[in-house]
Amino acid sequence: FKNLKTGTCEFVENKQKKARGKPIRIEKNPARAKALIGKMDERISVEGNKYKIKKSLVTEALTDITTLLTKAKAIQITNPDGSLCFKMTQVEAGSLYSQLNIQNDDIICSIDGKKINGLNDVMSMFGRIKDIDQLELSVKRDGTEQDLQYNFE
Repeated sequence: FKNLKTGTCEFVENKQKKARGKPIRIEKNPARAKALIGKMDERISVEGNKYKIKKSLVTEALTDITTLLTKAKAIQITNPDGSLCFKMTQVEAGSLYSQLNIQNDDIICSIDGKKINGLNDVMSMFGRIKDIDQLELSVKRDGTEQDLQYNFE
């Protein structure tokens, strides 16, 4: 971690030697990575970073929000300005997240061009997603920021 007051790099040491379960596997081979996504749902079409998603898929996914939320984990990161980012981990292969190009180690920092100021912003997005026509997520991946655009039809 970088200490913003002194500018020095610091770290936190975990002296406990607990088993952590399966390590996260990051796939560098594009063909293998595509295979891990699994069969793409026919209600999603992709052109670059733009995704067209049928509203029927959204409705179906949100009927069991608990299951949807278990298909990936997010680690909350608090920025120096108080805004939040979420680092995605354990994105399940073949899940809706992977089909929408959300990958392990992606860091999501804004929704529709606005910084995330609290968990309520994220929950609000889930609450209104049935009623919106588009959504944009700003994602940091491998040191570069990109926007993923989702259009609901």
